[in-house]
Amino acid sequence: SLLGELTDAGYLVRDPVDKTYGLGPRLLAVGLAAGHSERLVLSRARRHLRRLASDLDVRCVASTRRGDDIVILEVAGRDRPFGMSIQPGHRLPLVPPVGTVFIAWSSETEIERWLGRGGDEVATSETTYRAALEAVRRRGCSLSVDGPARARLEEALTLGEQGPVAEAVHDLVRQRYFLLEVDEGAEYELS
Repeated sequence: SLLGELTDAGYLVRDPVDKTYGLGPRLLAVGLAAGHSERLVLSRARRHLRRLASDLDVRCVASTRRGDDIVILEVAGRDRPFGMSIQPGHRLPLVPPVGTVFIAWSSETEIERWLGRGGDEVATSETTYRAALEAVRRRGCSLSVDGPARARLEEALTLGEQGPVAEAVHDLVRQRYFLLEVDEGAEYELS
């Protein structure tokens, strides 16, 4: 009876042949209302995101923090060759090493909470994580080095299952991820 009521209200639709349910048109209004503030910001930022992606020939991502998750809001630019592609709506846990731009200006209590979500491997290299937060505050942005763990994260995001995403984020801890100091003459493969 609950499915019938949700169908009658337009929140679900029922396939008449195989009798399965899907999302209905009324959920569009719910989604639009939930994302109102992000839409306002994105409407102003979209042009700049696309220009940056075009000028640098890279993929640019706009994201926001929702509790202990990072949610992808917008993506501009080219897909990585032969790689999976991060898309709006993807979520990843706000767990070290990811999320420095969301944590850098937080209170000490929030920084400790973020570091604690990273487990023992993060605890043994807390100095590096604190240096990464300081680098973000100094530069105003986060720079991270590309590598195979990041590719696994993108693949896990495409599958959309939180377990593999959390595992892939944890794998980032094991590779060189933060670019703390930039050498003028050096070249870097950034993610």
